[in-house]
Amino acid sequence: MSDWNEIVEKGLPPIGQPLVVTIKDNLQGMPNQLRYPVYYVKDTMKDQYCWKWLYGDMAYDLLPEVSEIIAWQLMPKIFNEE
Repeated sequence: MSDWNEIVEKGLPPIGQPLVVTIKDNLQGMPNQLRYPVYYVKDTMKDQYCWKWLYGDMAYDLLPEVSEIIAWQLMPKIFNEE
């Protein structure tokens, strides 16, 4: 069973939740999976919703013309040895 949610069929993810996403990589011309946390959030500067990833204290936009999000899933839980 897959936990992937296609944007076309299942819609957009919960706002502000850390996600793993599959993109249509328009630079390489093939799908690619981004395993670092990506977020669907409201950009207050642009007054619209967008996809962002965080690196330290910086947030970067995922540009749809380069990295078009085609599917998402919630980040898996961290492994617990207990």
